[in-house]
Amino acid sequence: MADAGGYRERGVASWYGKKFHGRRASSGEAYDMYAMTAAHKTLPLPSYVRVRNLQNGRAVIVRVNDRGPFLNNRLIDLSYAAAARLGIIGSGTGVVEVETVGPGETSEPAPAAKPKVEIIPAAAADQGADNPPAGARLYLQVGAFTEWDNAASLRERLERAQLRPIFIQSTLVAAESPNGADAQETDAPPDQARIYRVRIGPLPSVAEGDRLTELAAQHGVAGAKIVVE
Repeated sequence: MADAGGYRERGVASWYGKKFHGRRASSGEAYDMYAMTAAHKTLPLPSYVRVRNLQNGRAVIVRVNDRGPFLNNRLIDLSYAAAARLGIIGSGTGVVEVETVGPGETSEPAPAAKPKVEIIPAAAADQGADNPPAGARLYLQVGAFTEWDNAASLRERLERAQLRPIFIQSTLVAAESPNGADAQETDAPPDQARIYRVRIGPLPSVAEGDRLTELAAQHGVAGAKIVVE
């Protein structure tokens, strides 16, 4: 990613500590578990982001100076110090929102500056529905396609493997689709493309998302990721 301006995404944060302390980070500097830093797969090195724990409202600003996380369904890997401030040391992971900040915004934000988002456990959901339940919830995204038939085929294959509840979410996005494919839909505006995202959920926990990720991989689906909506 050449330009991080305007980046904002929700997902799962993890942290790394003593095992990597002192090792060389991707930026060339030594990793310091007590510094406010983080690893991200695509953001420029260095860049600054605000990370907000959506379950308790705590927020920190960290400098991205490393690459990772190396688990597909993790969004950002925090230093020990950053994870401690966000309150995710004990659990190992946290549901967060990550957004870039400008040069003048790199001071620590006030805690709980925004209301926290409750992560709603999986409830009774219509397993045959293609529309996700309302609310801020966790899902496992197992694929994104520009053609309905491809999405439907994956959904049917995973349903047979008992990965449920699974649904297809239809969304209009910018013309260049997330998976690099050309738009095929004629009902979308010229500057937009219709994307069909295949998702499992809602999920009761990150651990369940990890379990389903492994199960999906056993059935030939790589690159599944936990998303928050």
